[in-house]
Amino acid sequence: NEFKLLLSKAASIGHPDSLFLQGHCHYSGSDGYDQNYRKALENFVEAAEGGHVDAMVSAGALLHRGVRSEDVSSGNGAVVERDQRKAFE
Repeated sequence: NEFKLLLSKAASIGHPDSLFLQGHCHYSGSDGYDQNYRKALENFVEAAEGGHVDAMVSAGALLHRGVRSEDVSSGNGAVVERDQRKAFE
């Protein structure tokens, strides 16, 4: 998939918009990416560190809510611990 290849390349060099978009692809399991909430959070945090405001909100929402193992339908064990302190940093 050309989209995934180009997005992964841009995200790998730290482009904040690409990291944010890749995070959403991991979150929803779309555009050739497997659903993986941990990877989504990693992408959102890295994009947020690059100044991406929407990524800050997405990372905060994931941390505020958390993702339990029973919520993960893919069975990949990608769980995000609820962390209220980090959610509001």
